[in-house]
Amino acid sequence: MNNYFKTAHYLDAALKEFFTYLKKSGLYDNSIIMMYGDHYGLSNERNKAVAPLLGKNTSDWTSFDDAQMQRVPLIINMKGLKGGVNHTYGGEVDVLPTLLHLLGIDTKSYVEFGQDLLSTQHQQLVAFRDRDFVTQRYTVINGQVYDNSTGAVADNLSAETTARLNRDQKKVNKELRLSDRLNQQNLLRFYTPAGFTPVNSKSIDFTTSLQQVLQLEQNRGSASTSMYTENNDQSTTSDYKTDAPELDGHESYITKFPAAVQKQTNSTGSSVSSSSSSTSATSDSSILESDSSN
Repeated sequence: MNNYFKTAHYLDAALKEFFTYLKKSGLYDNSIIMMYGDHYGLSNERNKAVAPLLGKNTSDWTSFDDAQMQRVPLIINMKGLKGGVNHTYGGEVDVLPTLLHLLGIDTKSYVEFGQDLLSTQHQQLVAFRDRDFVTQRYTVINGQVYDNSTGAVADNLSAETTARLNRDQKKVNKELRLSDRLNQQNLLRFYTPAGFTPVNSKSIDFTTSLQQVLQLEQNRGSASTSMYTENNDQSTTSDYKTDAPELDGHESYITKFPAAVQKQTNSTGSSVSSSSSSTSATSDSSILESDSSN
């Protein structure tokens, strides 16, 4: 468990360095920074080990507590967004539509599983892979209903509440069936509704992606709005400072292109500069405090 907390501390320090770089380079005011955990941190077998740290007794630990441990952080930072903690229930499928709407992109014609977390029309229903689920008021684990506000088993549910939870279960089952169909039948390739033009993968060469980006930069010329152009065709990597021990004496990992792609920088005729970077100590303090949520 101690190594887990060390990892969290390391991440906090890295985030502080990252935000410092964004502000110094000028990227901060033109960026949306979204951070979230890709999955819960511990297996159910080890959850009880952290019970005392959460103010709970291992003897009282329940399946509801295991479900609570599946919560992951979601942090959104952008200019003009009012700060605070949003206690909306949501899943990771909701991250993409939320981000697209923050960017002002209309998603009405998109095929999506998730919903905008910041929308007043967001349905607070979270499906787990094993068909358990969480709503705004209840958590259903193996058919057992728990009250989210107390963590206790919810007895004597009304007929109306039971019917609503049954409807929620059907929605969860449908969502998981669609998810399985997407994964197993590869709908990204075979979903071809009227008016849809599939992407020709053979026309895309990812082995020259850096060269393509540099060529685009050169073609745009003074019309380019990239940070590279705004910085007089100079890299901003020298603005990044770190005291990460694994980078001590290896600053070129940040400031220079890897040897495997370096030759692509010579194919466009553009000048690509890489400046050296020195390391500096950073504060040990955490830069973020947030309430974990689905």
